[in-house]
Amino acid sequence: MLVNLQEAVEHELSRQRRLLFYVDPSRPDLKANAPKPLPNRLPPQPNAERAAQYQDVVSERKALDQALFEKVHRLRHAGMNASQIVRETGISRKRVAKWLRLGLTQEQLHRLGEMV
Repeated sequence: MLVNLQEAVEHELSRQRRLLFYVDPSRPDLKANAPKPLPNRLPPQPNAERAAQYQDVVSERKALDQALFEKVHRLRHAGMNASQIVRETGISRKRVAKWLRLGLTQEQLHRLGEMV
């Protein structure tokens, strides 16, 4: 195992050799030529078009989830149990159970009842 580790380290060092350097602290002439540390860089800023596209995707996904959430509660309000809702919608059993546990206010149930 140590042989494999040694070979892996030697292989990686041979790949990175040009980036490695040693500065002898006793030689002041080498200190002057030592590379300066890299400045702290800010992460690249996303361009506005990509950010807008991302926001569109996120809002579309939220709208789809909201529609499914409301459909699950409409079906429950119509008298279906969780297993029937899973078969009807194709949503996972865990998600349906979680959404049903969340519950709705009476006003939301009334609004869903009007949609049916």
